Amino acid sequence: MIDRIGLKENEAELIMNELFKRVKLIPYAEDSEEVRIQIVDLLAKLLKLNKFEMLKVMSDLSISLSSLLMDTNPEMKVLAADLACDLSQALKDKCGGYMKGVVSSLVKNVGHQHAKVRKASLLSLKQVIIAKNAEPFLEDALAQLKLTANDRSPDVKKTLYDMVEFWFTNLETASLITFEKDLLLLMINGVADEKEETSQSCIAVIETHGKNMREYLESNK
Repeated sequence: MIDRIGLKENEAELIMNELFKRVKLIPYAEDSEEVRIQIVDLLAKLLKLNKFEMLKVMSDLSISLSSLLMDTNPEMKVLAADLACDLSQALKDKCGGYMKGVVSSLVKNVGHQHAKVRKASLLSLKQVIIAKNAEPFLEDALAQLKLTANDRSPDVKKTLYDMVEFWFTNLETASLITFEKDLLLLMINGVADEKEETSQSCIAVIETHGKNMREYLESNK
C-alpha cells in the first residue's frame, strides 16, 4: 500500500524508527521470523520510495541491518544483504561511514554454511565497500576473503573474483594502492583454480590491472 499511496513528510522516519525498535538488538524484540522478514521488505520499499528519508535514520538503520544480518534464518541473511547492497548503491556518497557494523556482519556471513548466503554476502560487500568512506573497512574483510578463495562452491569463488575485479576499477586510488597487494594475492589464487574459465579470467584481470596501474603511474610522474 505504501508504494501506491506514498507518505507524508516525516511519516517514513516515524515508521522506520518503530521498525528499528523491533530488530535493532539481539535478542530481537520481534520474535516472529515472518514479521522480521516483512520488516526488511518494508524497509526495501521505503528505500525505493524516498531514499533520502533514510539519511535521517542512517545510524539506527545501519545498526539494525548489522543485527538482521546475524539472524539465524538464512533467508533473512540474504534479504538483509540485498538491502545493504541496494542502500549502498542508492546512497553511495552518504552511507559509507555508517557501514562498519554491516561490513562486519557480512564478513561473518561470507563464512556461512549455505552457499547462497555466502554468495549474497559477497555481492553485498562488493557494493558496500565502494560507498564513500567505507573503503577502509575492507581491512576487516581480508582474512575471510582469503579463506573464501578456497571455497568449495565454484559459484562462490567466481563471485569473489568478480568482486575483486570490480574493486580494481571502482576503489578510490588511495584505497586501491593500500589494498592492491592483498587483492592481487586473491586473484593469483584464482589463477590456480581448477576451472579453466575461472583461471583464464583471473589472468586477464591481473594483466588488465597491471596495464592500468602502469598507465596511472606514467601519467602521475
